[in-house]
Amino acid sequence: MRIPQMEEEEPPPYTGPCETLEQDFVVLDSKDDVEVITKETAAHDAIGFERPVVIPPANPSKHNKMPLKVQREYHEETCNDSSTAASNTKSYEIPLQVACAAKDCGYYGTADKEYLCSIHYEQAKNSSSTIPDEDVMAMLLERCGFQSLADARIKLLVESKFGKREPPMNTKVAGVTSWKTTTHPYTQFDEIPLRGDSACTFIAAVAAIFNVVWEKESKIHEPVGWRTAICQGVNAFTSMKDGTAEGEILHRSLDEALPYVWDHIGRSIKKAERDELKFKEKVVGLCKPDHLAAEDYLQFLGPADVASKTFGRDGIIKEFQNVLKGERRTSIVVTRPPETYVILKNDNGRISFRDSHRQTQYNFESLEALLAWVAIEQSYFCPMPSQPEITNQVALHILSESVASGLLEAKQNF
Repeated sequence: MRIPQMEEEEPPPYTGPCETLEQDFVVLDSKDDVEVITKETAAHDAIGFERPVVIPPANPSKHNKMPLKVQREYHEETCNDSSTAASNTKSYEIPLQVACAAKDCGYYGTADKEYLCSIHYEQAKNSSSTIPDEDVMAMLLERCGFQSLADARIKLLVESKFGKREPPMNTKVAGVTSWKTTTHPYTQFDEIPLRGDSACTFIAAVAAIFNVVWEKESKIHEPVGWRTAICQGVNAFTSMKDGTAEGEILHRSLDEALPYVWDHIGRSIKKAERDELKFKEKVVGLCKPDHLAAEDYLQFLGPADVASKTFGRDGIIKEFQNVLKGERRTSIVVTRPPETYVILKNDNGRISFRDSHRQTQYNFESLEALLAWVAIEQSYFCPMPSQPEITNQVALHILSESVASGLLEAKQNF
């Protein structure tokens, strides 16, 4: 960098608007200072321009001795260099310069040089060949989330053969939001205070009844209400479990779970009033076996008023359209063996999908958003031809506000 020659005649001290830039300028009080700065900056100048460190003047009263012309030349050089870098990156700001990461360097570094000054960056660059390839590969694998080179090869092969696939639940659909449980109990498997390995049907029943009978009191569409449903459902499941023989299968249908559920959430509701609350059932076949005719498959699914005549996702979408349209609160306990979930709709048209097996839950702004999600999701309603026939049947147990009208009149506060 060129060190400008000092003028022999001392100009009057400058007190104009550029005074605020003094901290960026080199103060040259003597020829000795010029020689020292030249030695210190020679190596940096051979590589590229770096803003020099301010050397405090020996006599602070002489701090304004740099001619105005020199101050302007230095300021313009610095600004022009920074503005060029900013324009190259199409940014609205100039790159931030920070102290070089090398100890006691005293020069500026930037992000594109790993926060080193030019000379230390070049030294690091020249020495980088001493790093073994194995260490470099280990670092790359770790940062990419692979445990080994073999895992990376498998990933590359799968993507080249089957295409790159985003996580199924990350699919973006307008009007759909997801959230995770962040306090205990996270799921039915969270032993806070009890663990319910097979409690999903009990939990779904609790949530369904809360939504139709005590929607506002239970806050079932909010995280706190869902946590309450998990606790109450696990408690009901535990009551059933305590009365079973050792080794007995613990999975229960909705009809079998309801008496235990009512004992925990509806002690003030009379049995006659409970019996008025009936779930209507529909069964959708997701994947008709090739060896069965459509008529035979419908008989296999259930009675004519139960079996849906439309198969696959289209059948699920059709049933949801029929059940969830309108303004009445509605709950659907969804059973696809071996798991059970619940769909809840309130008076405002908000729909919630709750899964007690997992922390991630889904909210839908409208019925249209739910149907769009069902059409593309890859887990809950996806036909699986290679799986057993029973796992391709989805039972929808529907509870609506109209069915529970008598119970609503007699309900007690939650």
